[in-house]
Amino acid sequence: MEHGELIKKLRTDRKITRRDLSEGVHSISALQRFENDTARIDIDTIWQYLERMNIQIDDYYLEYYNYQLSKKEHLRKKFRSAIISEYHAKEYLDNLQEEYKKSNDIFFLYLIVQIKAVAEKLPNYKLGKIDENESKKILDYLNRIEEWGYFELAMYTNCLGLFKKEYRLFQYKDVLNQFRKFKGIPKYQHALIKFIINSIILEFSDKNYDRILDLLGILYDETKDSDYLKGRIYWKFFFRLYQSVVGDLEFDGSIAIEMLRLLGYEEEAVNFLDIERTILDDHT
Repeated sequence: MEHGELIKKLRTDRKITRRDLSEGVHSISALQRFENDTARIDIDTIWQYLERMNIQIDDYYLEYYNYQLSKKEHLRKKFRSAIISEYHAKEYLDNLQEEYKKSNDIFFLYLIVQIKAVAEKLPNYKLGKIDENESKKILDYLNRIEEWGYFELAMYTNCLGLFKKEYRLFQYKDVLNQFRKFKGIPKYQHALIKFIINSIILEFSDKNYDRILDLLGILYDETKDSDYLKGRIYWKFFFRLYQSVVGDLEFDGSIAIEMLRLLGYEEEAVNFLDIERTILDDHT
């Protein structure tokens, strides 16, 4: 389904005439040609149509991709199912490497790095380690882009462990500012919370406790809205872990873990156990 066809569907579903939708935006004939796929219009005009129909841009693209799943989106959605076995992960990695070889598109390299990073943590998975050239290409790409959008922010967040701590510290305030330009948009807020969580884990690894305390304060502030409840559970878990490590107290993360399980986040609960074991083992 093309964009024009989808705009027509959304318009007719809402019983809005072409005249009403196009008034003050475009001519009726231009809208008709766009809907019939015989003309193109710019993205600003599409945004005006969506605003008039009270449709958020995220909702629009979600519906668009439900009809027309791009190769990139298809591979991105397959990520979770690909890690169920070494065979599936290897097949997925081979597909990504083939696409990257053909296109040289950083998107495919980003997924290559992610699947390798996940596989390294899984027993009996042998996909090969992330090599320096792959890390360098990710870093070079991010350094070339002055204004980061969601893709770059998500890439930086998910690849955070690839970068040296000096670079992470240098980038920290700028990355926070980049996120806050999109304050109020849920998917950016979720990505910001994940960025802070990943940063806390890395600071525990570096035993940088002052930084952990600062990050915990930010995580608390960014999860005040109950829409980000899972992030607040992470805050509670990390705060207790911080108290345990710094104050040499016995750690009990069972409440946070049980809460996640009760809410159906079994994968997150297992992740908490892994984090707890790794950090406490590293500090004994």
